[in-house]
Amino acid sequence: MFARVEIIFQERRAILVPSDAIIRRGEATVLFVVRDDTVVERRVRTGYVEGGRSEIVEGLTTGESIVTAGQQGLREGMKVRTASGGSGEQRAPGSQQPSPVATPGVPRP
Repeated sequence: MFARVEIIFQERRAILVPSDAIIRRGEATVLFVVRDDTVVERRVRTGYVEGGRSEIVEGLTTGESIVTAGQQGLREGMKVRTASGGSGEQRAPGSQQPSPVATPGVPRP
């Protein structure tokens, strides 16, 4: 006889982001935050990773927009334009706004 058991030691609120949004740079773990149409590289500390999502325990605040696709070509200070739909830029959990796509180097109209 076999059984699957899940033991929950601690429950807490957490900010989860797609693991693909996270970039490893040597010893640093970073992601890109979009602030006023400008990319800001942010150093973060991760926690648990499960099912393609990573917990951010330090460095990101609920409601901040992050880039989740195409970030390999981004650099600090680049201007981006967001467009609705698909993956790209997402807000940290807690935001009710849609998840737009961040397009580097395209000036806003």
